[in-house]
Amino acid sequence: MSDSLLLVRHPPVAQRWTGRCYGQSDAGWSRAGQRLASELADRLCLTGPALVVHSGLQRTRRLAEMVASRSRCAIRAGATDPACTSIRYME
Repeated sequence: MSDSLLLVRHPPVAQRWTGRCYGQSDAGWSRAGQRLASELADRLCLTGPALVVHSGLQRTRRLAEMVASRSRCAIRAGATDPACTSIRYME
């Protein structure tokens, strides 16, 4: 097995957030995002992850939890590392 890093963007956010910069706002998924998340989690499990890291925001955490649960791997919030968080607009 080789070491690799796979970066994944969260599924589409709820319609009320569409077209807005939501940065650190905790935007939830759209209905389409909910369907996509399940499919994406299944596909990501096929890669055999050893660790899933997420930003701590619900839109990333929920997907990370799905992948970690299905693949039985470790999960960690990377929110303490600025490289793992979204840009904080309006601060």
